[in-house]
Amino acid sequence: MPDHLLTVLAPMLTNRPQRRFNVFDVMHHGTHEKQLSNVFAWLLKADGTHGLGSAFQRIFVEEVNLRLGEKGREPIPDQAFGVRQEQNTAAVGEPADIADIVLDGDDTTIVIENYGVPDGHEHSYYGYLGYGARQPPPPPPPPPPPKSVVVLLCESGLGGALVRGWENAPVVLYATLLDRVYEHIQQLPKYRREYVEQYYFIENMHRYFTNRTALTMDREGLMQFVDALCRGGEAERFGQKHQDAVARQLADQLREEAIQRYSEGRELLGMAKTILRNYCDATLSPRVNETLGRNVLGKAMVPWSGIYAWEVSIAPHPDFADKAEGTYVAHLALGPSAWYEVTKGRWQGTAIQPDFKRVMLLDERTAGQAVISKVSIVEVLEGLGAEDTRLHDEMVSLLQP
Repeated sequence: MPDHLLTVLAPMLTNRPQRRFNVFDVMHHGTHEKQLSNVFAWLLKADGTHGLGSAFQRIFVEEVNLRLGEKGREPIPDQAFGVRQEQNTAAVGEPADIADIVLDGDDTTIVIENYGVPDGHEHSYYGYLGYGARQPPPPPPPPPPPKSVVVLLCESGLGGALVRGWENAPVVLYATLLDRVYEHIQQLPKYRREYVEQYYFIENMHRYFTNRTALTMDREGLMQFVDALCRGGEAERFGQKHQDAVARQLADQLREEAIQRYSEGRELLGMAKTILRNYCDATLSPRVNETLGRNVLGKAMVPWSGIYAWEVSIAPHPDFADKAEGTYVAHLALGPSAWYEVTKGRWQGTAIQPDFKRVMLLDERTAGQAVISKVSIVEVLEGLGAEDTRLHDEMVSLLQP
């Protein structure tokens, strides 16, 4: 490993707070969507073994009402809610569409989609909304008509693709809820004495996800790490099999802390790739086709593995007359994949100055045209606004004869 790479990476790897034991670090799989839905459903149940009564449920509804108020919508009236999980929201005869958590109140149903980032990811917002409105009210006396609210419960509020109605859903963050319930528990010394196990579980959950939120805000530092590996000749590590072993080899040279940063860099690239794919389908391809005056770009996919794993490939639109020329029209490459394409791949020798912290656009049909975007990978993670036309303009310029 080159000495200059050690010089670049050492400050990144050593300038980190000392890590404490946390049950969620040990569990790993306990932080997947289904397991987290189980934990939040447990906290939302007023009669749950957590011993908090309705406190967490009240905090959650208050946070939803804050987001509804920001959108100029009526708040949810004060009421008690029952909790259900894994409910099919689809109308009769339609394919199943499973909501993670459903809260049933006297006159309101809250339908919750739990996901790492605010992204409906192929679920139907309007299906969820209709499901909540279809839930029967309680027996007499007759209440007002049922009210339906769809909520996104997420780890991060950045980088989602809120389209097809999901922009109407209040976004409630794990860290916000856990900050509030942890603050509530700090005011209850009797609870901490009588519910020791539950208290330490919630304390671990609070510490884990508030630390994770701090990590997502360190995007610039993580992309500097990925960029340094690419520039230091280490990018091929990202494409090798047995990633744990590869990470340990790197750690042998950069001390044990390198394992954590390497893992975080890969996780960040994977998140950026997913967000970029969703952005292409929802925004970029339709707008480029409209500007070009014909349907050129079709569905965005992530079909590659190995060193190509960090690319989003756009297939030709079914109406595109030249689709027989190749399987794809264009690629958007990130970090290690961008490095490989311009150093060893078909774009080798392209007269551009790579910047591995930015998106690289590649024209598949010419295998020679490439553009380093003005859009950074960190900006992709933070979400590209509807008014941001940079990727659109660059893709149009790349594809026009």
